[in-house]
Amino acid sequence: MNKALGNRIKDLRKAKGFTQEEFADLIGISFQAVSKWERGESYPDITYLPAISRILNISIDELLGNTATCCENEIEHYLAIYDEYTFENQNEIYSQFEKAAKLYPNDLRIQIRYMDLINKVCARITAEQFENKDFDAFDKESKRIEYLYYLINNKCTDDSIRLWAKRIMCEHLMYRYDCRGFNENDITEYEKILNTLPSLYETREYVSLMKKDISIWYSLRENVINELLFILLRTLVSYCYYDDKTTVDYKIKVIEDINSLLETFSKRFNLDKNAVQYIYNLGHLSKLYYQNNDYDKSYLYLEKCICEAIKFDKQENTELLLKYYELDNTMTMCERIKLLVSENYGFSDEYKDDKRYKVLIEKMA
Repeated sequence: MNKALGNRIKDLRKAKGFTQEEFADLIGISFQAVSKWERGESYPDITYLPAISRILNISIDELLGNTATCCENEIEHYLAIYDEYTFENQNEIYSQFEKAAKLYPNDLRIQIRYMDLINKVCARITAEQFENKDFDAFDKESKRIEYLYYLINNKCTDDSIRLWAKRIMCEHLMYRYDCRGFNENDITEYEKILNTLPSLYETREYVSLMKKDISIWYSLRENVINELLFILLRTLVSYCYYDDKTTVDYKIKVIEDINSLLETFSKRFNLDKNAVQYIYNLGHLSKLYYQNNDYDKSYLYLEKCICEAIKFDKQENTELLLKYYELDNTMTMCERIKLLVSENYGFSDEYKDDKRYKVLIEKMA
């Protein structure tokens, strides 16, 4: 495919009477890049394809030599690859989609998934480079995100893809805020996009509850409750647990109420999607009671947290549940809790020397 595309560019360039240098100048790149394309050593970046097709007076699909049947089969193949994404194989999946995005620049199913994968890379860069503030790699990926967002926003007629792109862009602007600090243009853009997104009142989850006398409502009910609780609980935990303005006592009250709500609904519904949050909440409560110097309750909640983590790891399909939270599914829940307890919760040596603590940690071995 590389060689075929390179030969096509070479033939069309010569037919137009351009040298490699002249052609490169029109695109705004080096002639060495053009030479690599024509030798089949690399692909043109997706952002250059519109300019190349315009200069050579050919559609992008014609330039790439795409036929409908062949395209659809390959596109379906790439969509299946995206569905296999995990933290463990993210570099491989990203590399595949970097290629797919260049091959199928007009297929927005490919482009939205490529945009999502780029944003995951940005999230990783934000976490890894937060200390040394070396964000050159982030800025490079950020430009691709912007290009794809405006491509999708201007060309796409599929509401699901457009909404997906808006959500990714909002998330990305927050990553950029973490990297670069306050930028008035980014905040304005963030608010502008938010104002175009539907409210909860207009979502599938809410609308599906309007008619209670039709059979489909009963099949949707469990999923709706799961989704609404998922949004509500993550919002409440983010609001109170990570807000330094709230007191420890207030945080304890809110998180205990949240878990009580989950326990009540779990008696009637399958709330697997919220299982991860429930386990984390138990860990948060252990930490908060420790901060209040109530070691007995701290150990009690730590025991509950570890027992639930062990139970979680024994389930099937836990990879999907972790995916909702965009967590590394190469780690078990017990490994995750052990890491939080040993490194993030700030327990003192005195607390860790207690026999109760040591017994609980051994349970996760």
